Amino acid sequence: MKRRTRYDIIADIIKALNIKGELQISKLALEVNLPIDRAKTVLNQLVRAELVQHDLHKRSYELTPKAVKWLTIYRQLLKILKPVEFESCTGNEKI
Repeated sequence: MKRRTRYDIIADIIKALNIKGELQISKLALEVNLPIDRAKTVLNQLVRAELVQHDLHKRSYELTPKAVKWLTIYRQLLKILKPVEFESCTGNEKI
């Protein structure tokens, strides 16, 4: 199984919030298959980057418009890079 990159995890969180709407940390962590402590770390970073808003009263997270834009750009980038495969770092790239 391929490991998720940091950007894959961020995209999974944004997608989950985009589909499900406002979620509490436990439900969000379960949705994106992350331990709660790791989900908290990533969510705190997303709050600082203004991609996600944290409602302290409801103890939940929701998307900002900036996150939707980020996800759109991320998906476009994946489409562009998908045909590129790297065999090794020795210069034997397949394009």
